Amino acid sequence: MSRMKKPLFDTAIFIQYEKNLTSSILEKIKLSMVVLYELTATTIDKDYLQKLDEIRQTFHKRGDLLVPTMTDWWETAKMIRRLRFGEKTATRGKRRKCPMLIACKTTR
Repeated sequence: MSRMKKPLFDTAIFIQYEKNLTSSILEKIKLSMVVLYELTATTIDKDYLQKLDEIRQTFHKRGDLLVPTMTDWWETAKMIRRLRFGEKTATRGKRRKCPMLIACKTTR
């Protein structure tokens, strides 16, 4: 049986659409521990902190909490470096430089 792929929301989505993220939407996505870290580190409201902890526990129990390993961090850092400097990848030709990754648009 194939598992349906679930989208992964960035921190900016949680911040912008916090009030619209219903439990039915949260059931259909995966969550990264990196996003939870960013939300928790910037949270000043204790009630929201408790809500984040409940979300963390729920995603962990159902296997939808992605926790990067050392290898994940290393490979991601190398990929971002290649994008930043426009280096070739194993499967693609040279990319244009992207000094501000978050604002960079890639072309295919």
